Amino acid sequence: MHPAPTHLLLDLDGTLYPEAVGLWPAIKERIGRYLTERLGLSPVEAQRLRREYVQRYGTTLRGLQLHHGVDPQDFLAFVHDLPIEEMLQPDPRLRAILEAVSQPKWVFTNADEPHTWRVLRRLGIDDLFAGIIDLVATDFHPKPHPHAFAVALTRLGHPPARSVAVLDDLPRNTRAARQLGFLSVLVGSEPAQPDDAHFFLPNIYHLPTLSF
Repeated sequence: MHPAPTHLLLDLDGTLYPEAVGLWPAIKERIGRYLTERLGLSPVEAQRLRREYVQRYGTTLRGLQLHHGVDPQDFLAFVHDLPIEEMLQPDPRLRAILEAVSQPKWVFTNADEPHTWRVLRRLGIDDLFAGIIDLVATDFHPKPHPHAFAVALTRLGHPPARSVAVLDDLPRNTRAARQLGFLSVLVGSEPAQPDDAHFFLPNIYHLPTLSF
């Protein structure tokens, strides 16, 4: 049994809304288009490079910054240029669940702040969050990089990591959070390894069942 956390850090894409809505696959398609249109790669080369950079650096963007001198703001604007209002709907059920959580809630995401606010507003939950810790705030060091988690603690006012719960749909991120001393909660996929996370939720709607 863990003590109840004082803060919650919630991922955005794939966590606060399910991947099944198609937004995250659409973002990945836009990333592929960026690589073909801006870097002149073939679709096959673009897919290979995206996978390589995600594996090595956590995001495609970080690899593009390090190896291709890509303007991050140009990249982020391009890949998030999507009709979010057509792809997502307001979620009263999610709102009720988050309203019942007394701890301050922050979005901790490898996306950028404009995209995050658009998603939160469309879901009808933007007023429930204390703030957003995005890829720009972490100096483009994405989760699971330790610097991203250090920035998050600073933004929260330097609470001990063990008192902060990190909820994310990617095992590499929850595993890193656990290794750094956070409470980690994997959302949406069964843990493949015992150290992937402290807790598992089938989806964000199971948040009320979580007993720390």
